[in-house]
Amino acid sequence: MNLERIQPQIAGEIEVDNIWEEVDNNKGNTPLNPSILDTYKISKNDILPGVICKECAHLPLIREFGYWSCANCKQKSKNGHIEALKEYYLLFGSEITSSQLRGFLIISSPSLATRLIKSAHPYVQPIGTNKGRIYKLDFDLT
Repeated sequence: MNLERIQPQIAGEIEVDNIWEEVDNNKGNTPLNPSILDTYKISKNDILPGVICKECAHLPLIREFGYWSCANCKQKSKNGHIEALKEYYLLFGSEITSSQLRGFLIISSPSLATRLIKSAHPYVQPIGTNKGRIYKLDFDLT
C-alpha cells in the first residue's frame, strides 16, 4: 500500500471538516438571503410600485378588462402581476397581505386582489383566514 497516496486524501477530509465547522460557527452571523434593500441602503419608499411593461419598461401598467395594459406602447399582459410578485418577493420577502398586494400593484379592489392571488398558484399559498390571512410567496429563483 502506498502511504503517499493516502495522506493527501486524509488531509483533504480534514480541510473539508474544518470548512464545515466554520460554516456551522457562522450560521447565526451571516444571513443566507440578505435583503437587497439593506445591502444597497434603499428605502422601501424609494421603490416604485406597479406592474412593469416587458416591452418598453413603462411603469405602471393599468388593469383593464382582465389584462395589464401599457399606456405607452399599448402592449397587453395577462400575467404581469406574477412578475411583479417575483419582484416583491426579491425586495420585501416571502410574505404579503392583500392590502400590501393592492398597494404594490396599484389596484383598489380587494376582490381583484384575491382573484390575482388565486391566479398566481402555485407561487402563492394562503396562510390563515379572513382578516389575519397572509400569503406565502414561493418563487424558486435558483
